[in-house]
Amino acid sequence: MKSTSVILLRTIMLFGVFGGLMHLITCSEEPVYRQLSGEQLEYLYAVDTNYMFSGETEEFYDTIYFLKNYKDTLEVPVRTRMSRQLEVFNTGFYDINGVSDLDFKTETFKIGTVSLVGGTGHVSISLGILQTNFNSLIPTPPKNISMNETMPTDTAIVNGIVYQEVHKYSAINQMDFLFILTGFNRVYFDKRFGFVLIETNNGTILELLKK
Repeated sequence: MKSTSVILLRTIMLFGVFGGLMHLITCSEEPVYRQLSGEQLEYLYAVDTNYMFSGETEEFYDTIYFLKNYKDTLEVPVRTRMSRQLEVFNTGFYDINGVSDLDFKTETFKIGTVSLVGGTGHVSISLGILQTNFNSLIPTPPKNISMNETMPTDTAIVNGIVYQEVHKYSAINQMDFLFILTGFNRVYFDKRFGFVLIETNNGTILELLKK
């Protein structure tokens, strides 16, 4: 009986110590942020690859330029927002989320978005289409085309510059007729420099102008 009592007491103490440790881990006053790697951050605009999230939501701004139809310059404002996601299973750990929004201000398409989800490392690259027929009482609903980091990379020459890590989307080559219907023929996205070429099916071509 005495032996059983000792074992029971030790078991209770062991669970008490374990519970205390778990409490310290899960209820720590200082959250732990699972930082994005430099390779992941390369996909975003206006953020340095050694960026470290400090706990407060931050926004970064930049302006990029495209050559439109080989003659005009298009100015595109960029905003990147860095924030934390919901806590991971009540562990005190938080993944970081980064989103870059580009305002193209064109008649055919308006918004480009690069979204990076921490933890999974998944990258979503999209262009939002705004095709409104002002002669109709019913506007055409917005559409999106999307790419991601799992697509293979290739080299591409755009405006005389060689880009080494380009995700390419070609509606004709990939027989993606839905992609054609959304308004695009080709979209090239370089891992380090972002959108480098956008070609719509109405004849508009945008080529990145490097600073």
